[in-house]
Formats: sequence, C-alpha cells, structure tokens
Amino acid sequence: MIPSIRRLFSYKLKKLVSSCEMLAIVVKDDPSPDSLASALALKQIAEHFHTDAKIFYRGEVQNKMLLNMMEEDLNVLHSPADLGGELAFVDAIPSQLKHITRSPLIVISQYVGDVKEIKAKLKDIRADTGTTSSIMAEHLERLHVAVDKQLATQLLYAIRERTRCLRTGVYKFDIDTYYRIFPNVDTDLLMKLEHPSVRSETFADLAKAIDNKMTKETHLVTTIGYTKDMSTLSKVCDYLLDLEGISTVLVFAIDKAKIGIYAKSKDIEVHMRNMLDKAFGMWGPVNGTPEYASVEIPLGVFETVLAGDINAAKYKELLFDSIKSVISSKYLSMMETGS
Repeated sequence: MIPSIRRLFSYKLKKLVSSCEMLAIVVKDDPSPDSLASALALKQIAEHFHTDAKIFYRGEVQNKMLLNMMEEDLNVLHSPADLGGELAFVDAIPSQLKHITRSPLIVISQYVGDVKEIKAKLKDIRADTGTTSSIMAEHLERLHVAVDKQLATQLLYAIRERTRCLRTGVYKFDIDTYYRIFPNVDTDLLMKLEHPSVRSETFADLAKAIDNKMTKETHLVTTIGYTKDMSTLSKVCDYLLDLEGISTVLVFAIDKAKIGIYAKSKDIEVHMRNMLDKAFGMWGPVNGTPEYASVEIPLGVFETVLAGDINAAKYKELLFDSIKSVISSKYLSMMETGS
C-alpha cells in the first residue's frame, strides 16, 4: 500500500475515534493473539483521544496467559445488544461477524479475500501484510500514541505467532514493523506468552489424536473425539505439525452442539482458510488465514443423539464414526487434489 494512503488512514482513524463517545471493538470468534493485540492497540488509540472503548469477543481465547493479562480489557459478547456506541471490527470483516447486523464505523484487518462490498467510513484492509498487529503498530506510531512494554510485547508476539516466527505468510511490512517494535519488548513476558503452561488434559487429548491419526503423503487428519473444551484443538494441532514429514494437520472434536475443526499448515503453497472453505464452507463459516483456519459445524438434529438415553453410547459411536469418515475423506481428498 502507498505510504501516503497509509498516512491518510491514520489521520482518518484519529478523526473518527475522536468523534465517538463510545467505541465497541469487536474481534472474530475464538480470537487469536493477533486479534487481541490489534484490538488492544485500537483501544489505546481511542483512549488517547479521550474516547471510551471496550473490546468484545465470543468463544475461547486459546492462550490462557494472554487472557489473564487482558482480563480487565476484554468483555464476553453475549448479545449484539451489549454493543453500545459506534462499532469497530478489528482483524475481522462483517462476513465473519454475521451475528452483528449493524454496520461498523471502522474495519481494520489484514487481507482476507473480496472486501468490495464492505461498508464502513474507514476500511483499512491490506493485502501487503500478514498480520493486523502490523497495521495497528503503524497507526500507533503515526498518531504518536505511547506504547508500553506490555502492548509492545503483545504486538510482537502476535506477529511471531501468526507468521510462525517470520517463516510463513510474512511480508516486508511485517518484518519492518517487527524490528521497530523489538527494542520496546519485555523479553521475559514474551517467553511466557510463547511457552504458556499446558494442562494435563491437553496431553491426554494429544494421545487420543495420535491414536486416531490418518496420514496421506504429508497431510495428517485426526480427532480427539468428544470434548467439553474446543480450545485444545489448536494446541494439539501445533504438536502434531512438528512431526517429521508432516506439512498440514487437521484436528476435529465434537461437543453437545457442534463439530469443531482446526487446521494448520507450514506449507507456503497451501492456503488453509481457502481449503477449509472449499471442504466445509457449505456447513459453517470458516475463519482464519492462509496458515491456519477453523470452522464450527452445528450438529443440528444429531444433538438428540447426545442427549442421553438407553442407546446413547451405541448411537454416539455410530455418529462419531460417520463424522470421522466424512471429515477425513473430504479433507484428504481436498489436500490431494488442491481443489
């Protein structure tokens, strides 16, 4: 993006947030570190210009240390009625937030596909960056908003996490931003964010995933079965992606109401969000990036199978086997053909 246009975006952002009494900042469901760091940056910009701002999210925050750090800044979105004032979508576009029918004042995100139909007074959606945090770091700098060590660390961690330490899906803009932020980072905090404590349940789920894994060439698909905590999927996926000879991993699980699917790739030729959209997009909205993506598929009428009756165990096993067969065959076929 041309630098003069980027400067214009920053000044327009200042004008818009200054004109609000209240700004509701909304991120996509199950927000990533990039979503949360970007939202926190916008909140800091709004407050710098004397505008109250709140961050809203739905779903699970996968990094529990990050959740604890941001506890005072985050609000669970129970209903669109919770959103007062003007809306800002950060690291998300309206098609990823269909439960919100009001049009946003501001949309800021990395490039996620066709955005021509998005209506907002500021639409800063860029194709030359792999992270929204890079965009927000530039706005902070251009608007002379002070950045403390905690926010700097979260922005840097978000860039590292989303680009696999500057190895995939990274652009020159991200690298330049990374090295501008780095001198202000708390390295001890960065280490803690990158190596959060792992619950024993995660290792139990990893064991199930290894037992259930199927591979085809460099692609692996597996399941942890029935679960109460979908947030474990991304952690299990990360462990399995480190297996020798594996380039893509898909992990799924089932709870009382839905099938949760999470997939990740270290192959730069694979666009994981597009792949999941082709394979499962007809059943539920896909969120993610070229490197990782997720989708939730409602169980619908099959929820009754999990309600519990005299034959529940038998039917749950049949349901599980059917879901496993459909997901694994569709995914492995898609990865094999690339379409």
